[in-house]
Amino acid sequence: RELRSKAMAEEVCHETLLRVMQALRQQKVKEEAALPGFVAGTARNVIQEFRRKESRTAPLGDRDVAGETAEPLVDDSVRRAMQQVMARLK
Repeated sequence: RELRSKAMAEEVCHETLLRVMQALRQQKVKEEAALPGFVAGTARNVIQEFRRKESRTAPLGDRDVAGETAEPLVDDSVRRAMQQVMARLK
């Protein structure tokens, strides 16, 4: 419900299961009654990680991005000065 695709939901499930199994092997969950909360918390963390990763790699799409048709951000004299400075740095 919180993810965009079935494939991502499956990835979250697999990653959550992997982390829970590792935690159980390392005896990080001390009581059996704590297991459901631990699984839910782990899933929540995995979902957040996936969302962060997705937002970093998401295409720009319809976002308002300055293109070639937009007005120049600086005038010609500033642009030339910047080009001269960049040429010196090379």
